[in-house]
Amino acid sequence: MRKFTVILSAAIVALTTAVTMSPAQAAPYTVSASISTTSAQSGDGPVIKGSLSPATPNKTVYLDRYVGGAWTNIATDTTDSNGRYAERLTFDELDYDLGSMKFRTRVINNAGTTYKSSTVTKTIYGWINLAYIYASSGDSLRFVDGNHELTVDTNYYADEGWRSADDGVGYTKWNLQEKCLKLRAFAGLDDYESSTGAVGKLYVGQDGTTYDYSKTLYQYQVKVFDTLNLHKTQYLSFKSKRLNLDENTVVGVGEPEVLCSKYLPSE
Repeated sequence: MRKFTVILSAAIVALTTAVTMSPAQAAPYTVSASISTTSAQSGDGPVIKGSLSPATPNKTVYLDRYVGGAWTNIATDTTDSNGRYAERLTFDELDYDLGSMKFRTRVINNAGTTYKSSTVTKTIYGWINLAYIYASSGDSLRFVDGNHELTVDTNYYADEGWRSADDGVGYTKWNLQEKCLKLRAFAGLDDYESSTGAVGKLYVGQDGTTYDYSKTLYQYQVKVFDTLNLHKTQYLSFKSKRLNLDENTVVGVGEPEVLCSKYLPSE
């Protein structure tokens, strides 16, 4: 009779465990992970996304980054009703690093077992203001201290940027080390330092003396550089001149930024 009692007790324990822990709670998970290419190159941080199988809603997903020789948790997300997750990482979460990075995601089931995705690697790009990057300059001024504000059509635009001398002449060249993909900025003639009737010309060059992009600038008009492709150029240069030689002309470029995979040497 004692032997039967022991067998019966073991069966009761097994049945109780099966009732209190559902298959979903104790499930072995398969975790997928990928990084959005478009988001990574937007400069706004990469989007890590994926799913759990079996699909489980409201499950905490841990997003890890490999840094300093170890995996470190940098963010969490929660799965939706279909077991999917998607989280945009900020540059603060990435410690403002740029370049090639390794990521993974993981979940823990109610039995305490951890399930990890495969490692995914992505080159992360960020926008860097040209005003801070070391460069060779001629008759021009890169300003970062707020003492040289650029004003176009009575609107204040920037205190970080680039401007020519009073006669419209300017030249600056940056070594981007083939680490940058795009340029964005706006350009115009400074209202307060350009005479009535001033007309200027701004040139943007890549690798050499040929300027493959230019804008004619009139007073009170703002021209926008909308993420100009740089094709991983080695050297980027700005050059300017005045077209009306009788008028004082100051050509300015407000907040010029390049999208790079590396922080370049600064002033």
